[in-house]
Amino acid sequence: MERQQTPRHQSAWRVVLQVVAVGGLFVVAVWLGGVAEESSLVREAVSQFGYVGILIVSVASGFNLAFPVPVVAFLPLFLGSGFNFWTTLVVVTLGMTLGDSLGFLVGAAGRRVVEAGRRNDERILAWFEMAHKKFPRGAYVLLFLYAAFVPAPNELIVIPMSFAGYRFRFMIPIVLVGNFLFNTLSALGILGAVRLF
Repeated sequence: MERQQTPRHQSAWRVVLQVVAVGGLFVVAVWLGGVAEESSLVREAVSQFGYVGILIVSVASGFNLAFPVPVVAFLPLFLGSGFNFWTTLVVVTLGMTLGDSLGFLVGAAGRRVVEAGRRNDERILAWFEMAHKKFPRGAYVLLFLYAAFVPAPNELIVIPMSFAGYRFRFMIPIVLVGNFLFNTLSALGILGAVRLF
């Protein structure tokens, strides 16, 4: 008789697979950085798209819920292709924040949809409004900590906050600073790890 896996076991396997995937991605990024340093063809290919290409990839990375890979993981490739560390970090941060802005728009649109069908979804909207009234500033602190230290898509918190009625003009500067801190810490960690090899 075959044993079926419980949701708890499936969840554990999912986490293990994600850790292996991120580790594999790190190894590939370090390898690509080494290839870029040795291969003029790879350097030229990456350089052809320049900072605009890095920005576009960063926006996609910033608004990717399916397989969120921080584009800063490819820092060795960008540096090996001749890009400046700090300029690349700023471009990546801006791109991720633009992606988070798209997430905010998704949350705002979701709120409008629920408001339009309010009779059916009144409880959902009421719960979000209550959370916004009870913890107006606490959510901003949580947003900063999440953006700065959690290696998961910011949309997981940006979309619900937008849905709850938090303001774009207050959220996005917090996300921008959090993304910059996250990217800086990640980049310095990646560069430190590369030096070990």
